[in-house]
Amino acid sequence: VRKNMPLTALQYEEELLETISQLSNYAESISISDKKDVLRFGASARIIQYKKMAIIYIVHNNRVVVRAVMPLHLSKNKDHL
Repeated sequence: VRKNMPLTALQYEEELLETISQLSNYAESISISDKKDVLRFGASARIIQYKKMAIIYIVHNNRVVVRAVMPLHLSKNKDHL
């Protein structure tokens, strides 16, 4: 499947995965969200933005657990970022 992906899509995917990977360096510095649409992913859910994507995650036992990656326009929380 990846062989047939356009170069731009491959680069976007690589950058998104790198952003998620680097999240462990500063994950707890992001405030816990108070928005219902984010908290449905966990009581201590946090959100960051990568380009036009929302990355929703929690920190559990000093590990970053990504709960959702979705287009920002689908998140009611986009004004919070």
